[in-house]
Amino acid sequence: MFFIALFSCSHENILSGLNQYQNTLWTNALSSYDENMSLDAKISWLGNAAKLEQPIESFLPLVNQTRDDSFKSCLNFFISDFYWQNNEMSRAVFYMNKVRMEDYQIIFNGSPLGCTIGLRIIKLKEYPDLRISMYKMLLEKFSDRVDELYLLYELSLLYKEQYDIQSAVHVMEQMVQVSAKSRIKDERIDMKQIQKEINFFYSKKGWIYKDLNKLINNIKYAIDTRNRKRLYSFIPDDFAVRFFDPTIQQWGVKELSIPSRWGRNIRFSPKFAEISTEDEVYLETTGWVFPQLTTWYFYFKRVDYPYDNTINGGWEWKGIYFGSWM
Repeated sequence: MFFIALFSCSHENILSGLNQYQNTLWTNALSSYDENMSLDAKISWLGNAAKLEQPIESFLPLVNQTRDDSFKSCLNFFISDFYWQNNEMSRAVFYMNKVRMEDYQIIFNGSPLGCTIGLRIIKLKEYPDLRISMYKMLLEKFSDRVDELYLLYELSLLYKEQYDIQSAVHVMEQMVQVSAKSRIKDERIDMKQIQKEINFFYSKKGWIYKDLNKLINNIKYAIDTRNRKRLYSFIPDDFAVRFFDPTIQQWGVKELSIPSRWGRNIRFSPKFAEISTEDEVYLETTGWVFPQLTTWYFYFKRVDYPYDNTINGGWEWKGIYFGSWM
């Protein structure tokens, strides 16, 4: 018992002595700080002070006392970094927001403050407006330090999450310009799809109908009256001619040349094929002048475009299928 008590007493004395030693080091560090030092010297002082492993709250008085606004930005970033490393994101963001934008070019731990702050904030799921501003800042001030094309891509997705399709398309147009200048293609980004989205945004979208039956009846009328121009007005750019068998290569609508296949009596089924769903509809048509392929299934798909209520949930004629779906 005496040994245990002696050990406990010695342990407490060691901790007490260690704390006194650390406090002395911290006091000495504070006394060595000079407000008249250069900014680089202050940043170096902060790096040495950080090694003393004092509670982060120990640096708060200095934030309030310093008259050097640029060093205050460094202190706020230093505190934010502590909370970031400890996964306390709301506090980290709070202190990152205290860093002045005019101090974003200050090099801290090998990287400009603004670059580090921006790259951290865009990773978050919250704060969409702040993230958008950080994407813009990174692209404007640090394009040489970031993956410009991919950041533009992420920004376009963020705008779409906010249903701001106009801003998203503007960013996509920037992507096309950046991609055209680069010899290296980013396999993570489908630039053909990006261009397709741009084209769709600017198109008149007259082929989309809220009422599916009205769309079908208009297509029927164009076929019955042999009105080629009217028929092709219902066909979007991504219209595809396919077989239900996925191993057979799809065609383009020009290859099929629908008007050259008109028969004397093209008939439309009075009901949709059983394969149809709420969002995809297949309509059987027969009587086409095409060897072994006299039955065509017209394929209609519901439009999923939440950025424009005038067309969202509407219908478009997306293609033609041959063969059997059973």
